[in-house]
Amino acid sequence: MRNGLTLAALCVGLWSAACGSDEPAAEVDGDTDAGTDAGPTESDDAGQDAGMEPDAATPSALGCDPTRLGQSYRAAAGASVALVEDDDSLRSCFFATDLGSAENTLAVARDGTVLVAPTYTAEGTGILRSRDDGDSWEVIVPAERGGAAHERPQPFMMLDAEAERLFFVTTTAGGAFNAQGFDLSISDDLGETFSAGKVGVGTGDWIKLIPAAPVTSTLTDYPNVLYASSPAPISTPVTAGLGPLHQQVQRSLDGGETWQDVAGEQLSLLPVDHDCPETENVIYGNGVATSDGALYLGLRRCTRFAVASSLDEGATWTVQDVSGPDLVPFAGILTYVDEHNVLQAEPLAVDSEDNLYAVWADATGRLIYSVSRDRAVSWSEPVVVSAPAVQVAAMSGLAVNEPGTLALAYYGSTDGEAFDGYVAETTEAFEQEPLFTSLIVNDDGPLHADTLDAGYIELLSGGDLIEIVQVRYAPSGDLWAAFTRDRCPGSGTSAGCDWDRAAHATSAYELVIARVGHR
Repeated sequence: MRNGLTLAALCVGLWSAACGSDEPAAEVDGDTDAGTDAGPTESDDAGQDAGMEPDAATPSALGCDPTRLGQSYRAAAGASVALVEDDDSLRSCFFATDLGSAENTLAVARDGTVLVAPTYTAEGTGILRSRDDGDSWEVIVPAERGGAAHERPQPFMMLDAEAERLFFVTTTAGGAFNAQGFDLSISDDLGETFSAGKVGVGTGDWIKLIPAAPVTSTLTDYPNVLYASSPAPISTPVTAGLGPLHQQVQRSLDGGETWQDVAGEQLSLLPVDHDCPETENVIYGNGVATSDGALYLGLRRCTRFAVASSLDEGATWTVQDVSGPDLVPFAGILTYVDEHNVLQAEPLAVDSEDNLYAVWADATGRLIYSVSRDRAVSWSEPVVVSAPAVQVAAMSGLAVNEPGTLALAYYGSTDGEAFDGYVAETTEAFEQEPLFTSLIVNDDGPLHADTLDAGYIELLSGGDLIEIVQVRYAPSGDLWAAFTRDRCPGSGTSAGCDWDRAAHATSAYELVIARVGHR
């Protein structure tokens, strides 16, 4: 495995000729071996050799296509409305890493360092890092740098932006059903070194980490309270008597070294406690915190989208539905296989003025948006924010740059079968019908050609899941988004793959990354 990779597949800061500027494209290290675990390789569909300067008028071998046009549209109730079909205000670069991955999480540090997790390699479960706007990348395996020896299931990475402390977790050995928590790696130097710990004992999957200002607590050598939110004992209602009971919320006052339960059993995951049929499902997504330390968690509350809030460091909670279309009904564990949007994994974001933004997928596959400007007391009228041609949107994530500037990333399909990666942005997030600009970021065929297979069937034989999409702003205002490509479409077996699974740590999914900038 080569951990120091020189490449320019992301347009080297979007200033190369491939992205339409006058600067020459950087050279790509050409000794990568496609089909092996050698790490990221450049897009090869343009018919050019690596290292050649591409013609700025044509799609380039570097994965940056200056001719790729987007669309502008206006969000509205019922359906978004197309405005300009060939919008050129955004420019993007797409990069296929040739690395196995699963539920992608992404972080961008103050100096522009980009981190994407997980990567699955022969050396172990790790993180992909670039310190130079995507010019070069390296795979970091925490176990080789003092961190935990991470298993594959349920990866999640979070960068506390204030402290610039990086947290990476995966389910501990034995899997989600043993409720032994998560292996935790912590880094204060963006992955150069790590320490190892544990979090979430009593649970085993679907964990989310959230930093927040202290409300009443005294902290030890760290500026924020850390919260870990995960379903106890597991997230999925498997059979009668085996399923989620309550949402466990743990708190750390020392930067993740030690953790204590704070919510008890008051955040019930039993549908009957939410006035729902017992066949329904209650499951939490991500969380955010306002500047006063108040904590907000998004959740699927049966067929309703809701937000749980705590003003006292998790001691007491209020759960409030957000007005909008219903979510897809849940009729048992096979609903995960049949539907794309049972989970609302990344529904919330917050800005520097404590405005809360919510995006979720409804039962018809539309992305619904609402904003609260009074800390979840009330919410704006919901509008559809998925692109007009998208029939089904799934696994959305969102990010905020400055107040009123909102970005989305999601898988979208115009025919209900093939799914592409979409990134969209608005600077009018406080308007009732905000204007969005949007791009399909992949440039060499759909990311998921047959259907969006999240991996639930193959999970039974040790496969991976792809339930999360994240998007993040860089200090420059550019956007980074992480997706997966299904390299074993339709079958989930090695016989149906278009890459060598054995050479990619048995992965069915490839990590792919997009960077979107502004012209």
